[in-house]
Amino acid sequence: MSGGTDATDTTGGVLDVIVLAGGTGRRLGGACKPDVLVAGRRMLDHVLDGVAGLRGRGLPDGRVVVVAPQQVALPDGVLRALEDPPLGGPVAGVAAGLGALGLLGPRTGSEGRTRYVAGADGTAVSGMGAPKAGGARAGTPRTGASRTGAGAGAGTGPAVPGPAVALLTCDAPGSWRALPGLLDALARAGAGTDGVCVRTAGAGGYVQHLLGVYRPAPLAAGVAPGGVPLRDVSVRRAMAVLSLRTLTPADTWILRDLDTWEDVARWDQEQAAGPGASLPAPPAAPEARPAAPEARTEEPR
Repeated sequence: MSGGTDATDTTGGVLDVIVLAGGTGRRLGGACKPDVLVAGRRMLDHVLDGVAGLRGRGLPDGRVVVVAPQQVALPDGVLRALEDPPLGGPVAGVAAGLGALGLLGPRTGSEGRTRYVAGADGTAVSGMGAPKAGGARAGTPRTGASRTGAGAGAGTGPAVPGPAVALLTCDAPGSWRALPGLLDALARAGAGTDGVCVRTAGAGGYVQHLLGVYRPAPLAAGVAPGGVPLRDVSVRRAMAVLSLRTLTPADTWILRDLDTWEDVARWDQEQAAGPGASLPAPPAAPEARPAAPEARTEEPR
């Protein structure tokens, strides 16, 4: 696909990450979802540690901000944000995260409706191995990050589109594994694409906007038009001003949401099945498909 950004241009190669960790947790009986233990660690720590591990394997550096109330403990170096007043929905949470990163601004004039097309070059949303122990959870933004292609092995990383923002949710402990493929796909898509997010497989598949990598200005225009954060608005509606691409991950663990205690118990059981039970081999081939216009977006509860 043609575009104004060469995938080899790494100027401004920074990836900030927003992790949504608010909500009421009503399907968990009101439990504080980010603090729920799964496989011996908090849900939130699975995501933060995963991102930190990818940083050590070539993912561009950047800041991490968690959208969560004060009672949720955060590690050193991780920023906190929360919509004001709280419980304004995930769109308001994304806007709060962008505000904490200093990335809110006036509307950029993206007037077209969302366009969903297949991946730019068939890039897989690739699975990744376990993060390295002791990796820092947050880094200092850098420029000139190395670009070594879609494969993200030790010391390598995906193509870098310039400054980008990733959206993750704490209730999908394996979601961080999608980041290298998403970032690479955005770099290859060119300047005409505002973001790349995942789409679930099958006839009933839906677009998950809250697992994606976006260019900061269009994302801010969607969730905070004119610099004013939206509240109580669906994610799908807020993202309707963006031009998006979707990728369907072959690694189904990426999309596993733990919304109920049954989900948590099943995750624990699969972890106990043996080493690597939750880390299947990276997909051999990508699957990318257009999203139907009526595709729904699941939002954290």
